[in-house]
Amino acid sequence: MDKTIKYHDLVNQINLRIPVKKMLSSVKFHLALCDCLVELAERYNCLGIKKRVLHGDRLDVLWIDKNTEEIKLAFEVDGGFRSRSIKRLIRVKAKEKVWIFYGNSTGIEEFIKKNDPTSSILIINLDNYRKHFRLKRRKRKKKEIINSLFS
Repeated sequence: MDKTIKYHDLVNQINLRIPVKKMLSSVKFHLALCDCLVELAERYNCLGIKKRVLHGDRLDVLWIDKNTEEIKLAFEVDGGFRSRSIKRLIRVKAKEKVWIFYGNSTGIEEFIKKNDPTSSILIINLDNYRKHFRLKRRKRKKKEIINSLFS
């Protein structure tokens, strides 16, 4: 399967299935994104598994090929630069390895060069959704403060 086609398909499906505007936190988005990836596995004749431990590494999502029972894709999902996630992906034996990132991408090129010098991992940079969650949290706190002043 061509990585470019998969990249666009995955991004489109994620954007269709996860209502980012309604998400209240980075943690809830992370969980929803992992659930979405598990559901999408079926489209590629795979079984999606969350939070699987392999050789001491806990990976966010694995897609297991239903025919060969091999790991077709391994996913790590992060809202920040986590070298630990990249190291997990490098160690896992999977046909393809994908790091989905949803944070501030300033400096991402340097981070990738340092942590994945052989470019063995496909990077999907969604958008800076963490900024959206922080702004939403600040608005809620302001509203709570104002409400407490008048109650």
